[in-house]
Amino acid sequence: MGEGIYTLAREGEIGNKSNSTCEKEMNKTKELIINDISEFTILNNYNFQIISIEKLECWFSRTKVTFKVFNKDGTIAITKKDAKKQLLELKDNLNLGIITQEDFNNKSIALKKILLEN
Repeated sequence: MGEGIYTLAREGEIGNKSNSTCEKEMNKTKELIINDISEFTILNNYNFQIISIEKLECWFSRTKVTFKVFNKDGTIAITKKDAKKQLLELKDNLNLGIITQEDFNNKSIALKKILLEN
């Protein structure tokens, strides 16, 4: 979704359920999603913050979690692809005179670090 925001959705067991069974199944699905997010962030040395949890459909136990991923220093975690895109946009803004060379240099430091990581 951009700006370090991601969405992960999952379906649980399919079938007609009572309201209480539906709620339990959707909570189970929500916990599985949060475990997946937690494992991903631990493996990549990130932190995360849940933004929203949506229980979309009982029949499929469909649940969607939107979350934001941060680096350990609190900055937004972005991919190399996103960093390259942002750096190219900065360069375009520099070439168009929208930002100064100093602005470009300051804003590009973190993006270059991401691009040059192994």
